Amino acid sequence: RLLVAPITLRVSEAGTLVIAVNGRWRKLAVKRAGQLKIGYRGAVRGVTAYVIDRAGNRSRTVSARR
Repeated sequence: RLLVAPITLRVSEAGTLVIAVNGRWRKLAVKRAGQLKIGYRGAVRGVTAYVIDRAGNRSRTVSARR
């Protein structure tokens, strides 16, 4: 049975979201600031994410575990 687990993050500016879900990394383009919902099929055991803005500055890394 597959579970669909939306991951909700809030970003303060546009840039590139770098996110790891259960240890698998990927990059997503963020066009504007606000709340993001990222769909994931399966159980989410851990999330780590940070944003790189258009000027190349990296945000603080956030992590969550279940």
